[in-house]
Amino acid sequence: MESVLINGYVLVSLDVQAGAYRGPDRAPWEVVVDAYYGERLPPALRSSFEAMGSPDLWGPSCQDLGDALAFLDFAHAKGHGVELMAVFSPYLQRVRGVDGWLEPRAVALGFDVMAVGEWSLLRAMGEATRAASDPRWVDVRAMLNGNGLLADPSRAGVVEAKYRELAAARAVEPIADQDARLSVEATAVYGLAMGRA
Repeated sequence: MESVLINGYVLVSLDVQAGAYRGPDRAPWEVVVDAYYGERLPPALRSSFEAMGSPDLWGPSCQDLGDALAFLDFAHAKGHGVELMAVFSPYLQRVRGVDGWLEPRAVALGFDVMAVGEWSLLRAMGEATRAASDPRWVDVRAMLNGNGLLADPSRAGVVEAKYRELAAARAVEPIADQDARLSVEATAVYGLAMGRA
């Protein structure tokens, strides 16, 4: 297996409501955040969570696989259906200075279109236009792979334009105006084959 460049690990919920969508916008870190604020997170994990720093606009991401696996084990021990995934976010690189590292366990799933500070446009459009024949969604759906993500990151602009069109029609929640300078980015998304290193 060939290593790929990533710059964060994200713990996400196994959300059956998400349909085919396998991106990182599935209640990321929800189990850990709830345990942290409910003071149920063990001290070592509390320290690791605090070391992840302010969630900023992109949301929490972990840069240490050992910590990420400890969070995964904690969630599983509590009976939560979660999975650990890896991402490469241009925002994390450009703004937070997380250039990335090679991850030999990464299995490419596709590219999500994330409105930084808000949510995945692909997930939101999929939820709002669930019917397979909905004509407002069909042109974007044709670009998606079996994971509900883009195979080609250069199509992120097309997705953003379609999302803004749907927002103007009140079919989805609006995101920040383009002049707000919050980025919409193609984020590479990876599963982790933990049996292989």
